[in-house]
Amino acid sequence: MNKKHAKSPCCGARVVRFGCRRRQCIQCHKTWRVRQKKRGRKKLRSNSQLVLHYFKHSIPSLCGWSKRTGKTVRVLERRLRASRDFFLKQTAWPKLPTQGDLICLGDGLVFQIHKQWHTCYLILIREVTKNEAIIYPPVILKGTETSTGWEKVLASLPNQIKQRIRALVCDGHRGLVYYAMRQRWLIQRCHFHLLAAIGGRRSRSRRSRHKAEGDRIYVLVKSVLNESDERTIPKLLLQIDDEALNTTSPELRKYLRGFLNCWEDFRSYLYHPKLNLPTTNNTAESLAGCFTELLHRARGFSTLSSIEKWFAAFTKYKKTIKCRGRNQPN
Repeated sequence: MNKKHAKSPCCGARVVRFGCRRRQCIQCHKTWRVRQKKRGRKKLRSNSQLVLHYFKHSIPSLCGWSKRTGKTVRVLERRLRASRDFFLKQTAWPKLPTQGDLICLGDGLVFQIHKQWHTCYLILIREVTKNEAIIYPPVILKGTETSTGWEKVLASLPNQIKQRIRALVCDGHRGLVYYAMRQRWLIQRCHFHLLAAIGGRRSRSRRSRHKAEGDRIYVLVKSVLNESDERTIPKLLLQIDDEALNTTSPELRKYLRGFLNCWEDFRSYLYHPKLNLPTTNNTAESLAGCFTELLHRARGFSTLSSIEKWFAAFTKYKKTIKCRGRNQPN
């Protein structure tokens, strides 16, 4: 390209040579280099092996790693971030199933950063005939877990995926339940969350003051969850209603009333055995535990952008998580 009549970027005047690689404006006499070079030392080449070792727990804490290598913690953090960014650029998101019926699992992870609450919405997609769920890219929104947040996250799913989803496994959050009802998905509520909520008000421990009441309610609720004979369920529900009337705990009464209103959602796995539905939301809870453990190992993150990058990198590394039917190993 002919630069003979090029004008200076500062004054628009004529440009003359000023040495070999420099040019000069004849009006203000400002000079500049033709081929700019980046200042400072050259960066070391990055690779994804470092962050993979970190995810596999092959690398101890940064303090222990610093003592072993003789490098400062700040240098090791910078190298780890560079490896993470390289891994994010080179690794694609896990591919979603292209055919067959699907089930969806959802859960939220609430954490605090800079004294503000944020929620990481976790969605897993599993084929009916498979035992592994694919992790959908997590979405982090400001605030606690809300119905509006779930509405926004679930609406971001591809239409071809939403049309093939047959059931939703969740802990009973209103945002998840209402969206599933509008999409006409089956709902499988988590057994563990129900029993844990009841056990929190009426413990079955030997030292509990309400052990007898806790044992009665546990046996009744467990029978409704697992009973295969539909003729015995109305009697069990009446007994649970009596327990709700006689209990002195307002919270327990609320839990039992809610169970009586939607007890059929806890038995979807019995009504639709072909879907191979899990009875708990432990798969999503396990994934949330992995993210919590990552936050604990890093002693927290300074910015929201850093959290998003680390969660995205861990999702691309993990890709899938075990999700069997009624009996889950998670």
